[in-house]
Amino acid sequence: MEIIIWILSGAAALALLLFAAAALCGLTDIHFHRRVKPGDGRKRLACAGDSITNGAVLPGCFFRCHTALLQRMLGKGWHAENYGLNDRDAQSTGDKPYSAEREYRKSLAFLPDAVVLLLGTNDTKEVNWRGGEHFKAEYEKLLSAYTSLESRPRVILCTPPWARSAATRLERLTNDCRTEYLPVIADIVRNTGKEQGLTVIDLYEAFYERPDLLCHDGLHPSAKGAKEIARLVKEKLDT
Repeated sequence: MEIIIWILSGAAALALLLFAAAALCGLTDIHFHRRVKPGDGRKRLACAGDSITNGAVLPGCFFRCHTALLQRMLGKGWHAENYGLNDRDAQSTGDKPYSAEREYRKSLAFLPDAVVLLLGTNDTKEVNWRGGEHFKAEYEKLLSAYTSLESRPRVILCTPPWARSAATRLERLTNDCRTEYLPVIADIVRNTGKEQGLTVIDLYEAFYERPDLLCHDGLHPSAKGAKEIARLVKEKLDT
């Protein structure tokens, strides 16, 4: 009996260790949101998006994703929160709509002063792609939830970063997007920002043929890529 208990406890410890490792590499949707202190005078920044925002595949994602870097760059005058979720889509018709998630609702309830919206990569998947016009309508519907908030946040749109197609089965575990549709979505995000008078950060252009800014799967930002996103966002927030 003692041997069985020892084996079970060992298996539980191993499972916990593997889960912790997955969480630290952004392979889960775990977030540790800090309590908002009313009247503390800090501006609120909501980073909403998919696994690129979440920090997937990046070891130590809680400290090295672009939201965490932004918090350190912006200093005590800001309160930045990460609302990124792996595999989520901008389209409500996608297999995993961001708008159906609790983190999305939390990002709205946060009543941010600024929002960084980075979605679209997962919408390129074969199961989700319904053409540019459909994506644009769905993207604008999601965007309107932020632009109509009573806190009247400054909304910064980010195009999906450039990515390369997965070359191996291992890479396909975390990179199953259709890269030929990424420039289509990037154009839609740029045009939407222009039409609505919103700030746009062109991550597709910034990452174009820059594999050094990507992790091993060719899709998710590396530590260097996360720093570049944070730098570009801060640059916009400072203007």
